[in-house]
Amino acid sequence: GAVGRKIWEGLGGDTALAYSINWMRLLRPSRYVLGLLARKNMLLRLLAVALRPLCPIVDAMASRALPHRFGKPVASLQAKDLDQETLLAGITQFPSGYALRPDYDPYSLFWLLAKADQLARPGELRKIALHNDDGELVGWYLYELSADGLGEVLQIVGRRKSFGEVLNHLFYHGWRNGAIALSGRLDPKFAHEFSDKYCLFNCGGPWTLTHSKNPEILQAIYQGDLFLTRLEGEWLMRCKN
Repeated sequence: GAVGRKIWEGLGGDTALAYSINWMRLLRPSRYVLGLLARKNMLLRLLAVALRPLCPIVDAMASRALPHRFGKPVASLQAKDLDQETLLAGITQFPSGYALRPDYDPYSLFWLLAKADQLARPGELRKIALHNDDGELVGWYLYELSADGLGEVLQIVGRRKSFGEVLNHLFYHGWRNGAIALSGRLDPKFAHEFSDKYCLFNCGGPWTLTHSKNPEILQAIYQGDLFLTRLEGEWLMRCKN
């Protein structure tokens, strides 16, 4: 939180603001708004319950009025379940353009995926590999979809030319499975692609805190040349309810 960040910076650390930006894509806007109201107080919660049957109508109207922003997502890539072997092969190839990236081996990756499955409630962690018409792997994503329809994206990876299609498929998959919104940590290299898909942005906790005596490492972080996702970060450090 803000207190931890202040203490960290007081001890000589720093905050990587570019890696502290979160994105969110609304898929069912009226359901999302009612969800916010329901958290306010009991009266608004009762109002949200009463209005919920109208949500499909309102969302359909929003889809027709603003099809690019709220229309039904369309997918063009072929989806398969993402297994450990595919992820390990892809993670050593796709982020090769970054100055800093994780160095996975089969054991460490198996541990991460097992931990992610453990923290997610049964059946809520989706792991999808995406291929083009030639059968080539062009990207993948992992996200948790909770019972309230809010999806938390742990990792989304794609080739530079295919990243927009990977995003489209993520939104399509989430929409098809009843998600009202998806959110995740922004990769600065793909900020333009997220913006083009009408994602909303906010900068805030959990903050990405940094410290290194190596100026080259710090320069890579500040220039957005670091491959860092929730799979390597704060999501796996949370406490399971």
